[in-house]
Amino acid sequence: MEMSGRKRYRTRWAAWLVIAAAFGCACSAVIVRGGAVEWFFMMLTGGLVLVSGLLPFIAIRNISVSRALPDTDIAAGEQLTIRMTLLRSRRIPMVWFALEDLLNNDCGLEEKNVSLRSVFAPMFAGEMTVHYDLDGLDRGLYSLSSVTVTCGDPFGLTCVRRELPLQSELVVTPARTEEEMLGDASASRYVQSASAEDEHVRTRQALREPGVDGVPINRSGSGPDTRAYRDGDSIRHLDFRAAARGRGLQTKVYASDSYKEWHVAIDQYAAPYRGDNELFDACIGLALGAVTRASDEGNLVTLHTEDWSYMLSSSAGRDRSAGLQELRRRLALLRPSTEQADKIHLDEESVKPFRDNMLKMISADWQNTERWNRLLEEMGSQGVRLELCLLTRNTVLSFAMREQARQLEERGIPVYWMHVAGRNEQRSAAGEGVKAYAMG
Repeated sequence: MEMSGRKRYRTRWAAWLVIAAAFGCACSAVIVRGGAVEWFFMMLTGGLVLVSGLLPFIAIRNISVSRALPDTDIAAGEQLTIRMTLLRSRRIPMVWFALEDLLNNDCGLEEKNVSLRSVFAPMFAGEMTVHYDLDGLDRGLYSLSSVTVTCGDPFGLTCVRRELPLQSELVVTPARTEEEMLGDASASRYVQSASAEDEHVRTRQALREPGVDGVPINRSGSGPDTRAYRDGDSIRHLDFRAAARGRGLQTKVYASDSYKEWHVAIDQYAAPYRGDNELFDACIGLALGAVTRASDEGNLVTLHTEDWSYMLSSSAGRDRSAGLQELRRRLALLRPSTEQADKIHLDEESVKPFRDNMLKMISADWQNTERWNRLLEEMGSQGVRLELCLLTRNTVLSFAMREQARQLEERGIPVYWMHVAGRNEQRSAAGEGVKAYAMG
């Protein structure tokens, strides 16, 4: 398998011009002199014309290609095996075949093409099968339109190419949940404004401290509050110590449970990402992680984009699993926009429960504070509290980033920072076992 977009096979017309001239001279010499040397040279050039010129055209006729995808819906990072099978009715030897398949993804900041290529010489075999093992595919919709079959001679003089239409689609859903992203993020930070005047900000900062994932955790020694168990509460939040003391079933209530419903929004404006497709996918993965975790905790959560809103049920069961799968598929098809949007798309189902709740906006636009101030005014008119999660490639916050965060927090917008590591970023860590030692 080779990932490349350049066509490597072509007919050598200059070489054929020399061969044609040599064959013509040999024929003329046979007519004029008719000696053994002239006949040998004519047979040699004629055989070359027959093998290299005619066999590829005959061998590529009446061939068929099939493509088999084990699954048309996978998660990003999972391994995928594509099986290609070529059948031919004329088993002509002394030719080779090359299969080229193209996967096109236009759901990111820039269009991506993955070209798969395989070459084999079947001799007398009538069926040829090749497997492509792909891993690390980015999120998006991959379209496979046609397969290119190239047949050539053993001397590399002639290449005959045919396009066989094979329509297929592959959906790669985002798989980087919030916890997985935090495993990659070694320097997630929360910027706290010491001069914030808003009482709401002071109250929230007094009740919680930032964790590594930008989600608040209680101060040491305080512990979560409890309430009586209700049907539908997550079993992970049961207070087993209270049950052991004979207090009955109690559910732990954290600071985040003060919001009855969660709302998460994704910033699709392409300019702040500066062409970094991994950063845009990380934004989508972080939103998916926040939605999944809020739903696991028994909350009703809605994800908002510029074009649609999707409400995920908090009740466990098939409906929630199907809803989560549908949400992943929608996020896989999400595309960036070229226009800046300062409003959140609300449908009729989410307008009513949207009041007196919190909106978590995930973006990489930390330079445009006026944009978030306008969004704060819009959300404030609906009784919605705004929280901003900013993604960055920096491992250390610059002075400008801290200053922008301070201005936002003075307006009452809590700001959380998430470091997104590059795919090729190397990390050093201590390990045990033979694999941890350098081999000379």
